[in-house]
Amino acid sequence: MLKKRVETIVTGATDAVTGALDARANAISVRPDVASLKRIDELVEAELFANRSQATSFLVAEGIKANSQMFDQIYDGFEKIRQVKEELRGLAEGAAPEPDGQAAE
Repeated sequence: MLKKRVETIVTGATDAVTGALDARANAISVRPDVASLKRIDELVEAELFANRSQATSFLVAEGIKANSQMFDQIYDGFEKIRQVKEELRGLAEGAAPEPDGQAAE
């Protein structure tokens, strides 16, 4: 009974860790300044994270959360740009000459 319970807990924990690692499947290079690297190393040294990569991923996610309003504004701006590009493509398609050399009427 106890053995089965422990196995269930270990399996659940393993699945949780695997899921968390899968969520971080993307990789980028980061070149932090000296002060930021010191802070990242402090998180690792305090054993809050296993390595610099995990600590940096956490800090990036927290930075995005803390600046969500700014990211919302950026998204809105890009949406407007996309709409204008679509309108311009539509205009360009309407102004394209016909295959026989005649302009569209």
